[in-house]
Amino acid sequence: MLNMIKFSYLFVITSRTRKAYHVEESKYLEGHIYHMVHFRNLKSIFSIYAILSKNLLQKEGLVHLSIAYQTVQDLRDRIFIWDFLEKTYYSLHRYVPFYFSVKSSPMLYIQHSRGIQNQLIILEISRTILREQGVLFTNGNASNQRLSKYKGEKVGIVPATAATNYLCRRIYRPGGPYGTGSHISEIYADVNLLDRLDWAGISGSPAIEDRDESEWIRSPESK
Repeated sequence: MLNMIKFSYLFVITSRTRKAYHVEESKYLEGHIYHMVHFRNLKSIFSIYAILSKNLLQKEGLVHLSIAYQTVQDLRDRIFIWDFLEKTYYSLHRYVPFYFSVKSSPMLYIQHSRGIQNQLIILEISRTILREQGVLFTNGNASNQRLSKYKGEKVGIVPATAATNYLCRRIYRPGGPYGTGSHISEIYADVNLLDRLDWAGISGSPAIEDRDESEWIRSPESK
């Protein structure tokens, strides 16, 4: 996810110019990623030709109708991602969330249960944006970092790359994690790790009996 995704016709550029990683072509870069918004947000999106992160929306003072659950946003407030270029941690709210699939997305089901499914717009862009330095992806909902609801611990995450031996590293402060969730989502910054995602689960098959596991597998994000 980036602070801002600008778009015009079929062209997609990032909010700042960065040197892209040199990576091997991957079959997983074929297709699209998807961003869900309420239709009332389209006017502002098209007026600036961009999708902004939560941080930038607040900074610019732009009115935005969120479709996110506040409890999930509260968890994301406490997640910070290491920026390899700038050598510092940034809030997860600095990124714009996308999904690899929407037909089996728990997020879409949640909006259906709220009765606003017909008010949603789904925007799509090419998965090739994953080649851009600064774009991240996960194997589940990024908020699943085993944070407790009330103890307030925070987590700093270094995304998995070749430089980290392809491991995602976490530091919890002060102490932790104190959550009891059975899943924890990995965050990646190298497209060569796309094969670590459960693509069968993302596509909605085969059937997964455990509902929590199903929702976790079918919620990978690109940021």
